[in-house]
Amino acid sequence: MICRILVGLFVLGWVAGLGMFAALEWGGVKNATLDLLTALVMTPLGLPWNLSALAVPGKTAKMAIALLAPAVNLAILAGICALLRRRLRAAPA
Repeated sequence: MICRILVGLFVLGWVAGLGMFAALEWGGVKNATLDLLTALVMTPLGLPWNLSALAVPGKTAKMAIALLAPAVNLAILAGICALLRRRLRAAPA
């Protein structure tokens, strides 16, 4: 139950960050506060993987890494939850 809530909140934060990014890039919205809020949402979700964008040349590649880095953490979180679920089901009652 807790894992489902954590994964759901993680996905919700990631989707919110992607939505804010899309509004800034393609929606014609130019708002410095929304830009900062997008960075504050997306950066912690992708740490430490989004730091690899510092070593990559090109703005498009850096944006792609920053937007997709939370997928790695989501996969790790989902994997840990699946492992815990299996261990708890296998434990004798």
